[in-house]
Amino acid sequence: GKDAVKLAFLLSGGGEFAFVVLALAEKLEVLPKDLGGLLTAIVLLTMAVTPLLGQVAAVASEAFVAYTGNINCDEDECILEEESQVAEDAVVICGYGEVGQEIVNQLGMAYDSSQYSEEGAINNMMNLPQVVAFDTKPSLINNILMPLTNVVVMYGDGQNPEVLRSHGVYNPQAIFISYEHHEQVMAATSRLRTSFVDAPIYTR
Repeated sequence: GKDAVKLAFLLSGGGEFAFVVLALAEKLEVLPKDLGGLLTAIVLLTMAVTPLLGQVAAVASEAFVAYTGNINCDEDECILEEESQVAEDAVVICGYGEVGQEIVNQLGMAYDSSQYSEEGAINNMMNLPQVVAFDTKPSLINNILMPLTNVVVMYGDGQNPEVLRSHGVYNPQAIFISYEHHEQVMAATSRLRTSFVDAPIYTR
């Protein structure tokens, strides 16, 4: 992303510690003196242009974002590099493993082919996804997947009711808990049932 481009530029130069390492290497005769002198000169030059690299990094990162856009699609999944709100009554899937992905696909296709209620039509006009899955995969930390039109997959602990509410889900139509471990499934069921007493909860 944008920050990665900046870091790539800013970390490309040498630092003060290089002088210590090069001096020690020359003292121990690990490096020839002429090569040590050349490397020292290179480190000095990269340190001197660090302020310029900062300016170049800012321009390059903006150009990168403009080129790639806010949405990148790969293998039929779109990645949104921004926060997302979902429908207040969205269907929630806790866990995006093999079972969670199958649930997402089935529900997503069902919403695409079904007729919306009046409230659902309003949500759809507002481009609010009707199905949301939460998972703690590191790849989701800064990204949001959109495997289908009405589906988003976001980073977060789905068994935490505050995570659901922070994304706009206050009255979920249903909650699917697809974690692999039985203890986690039971803990999530108990916690979510306390906060969403009227929502049907389905477990694997």
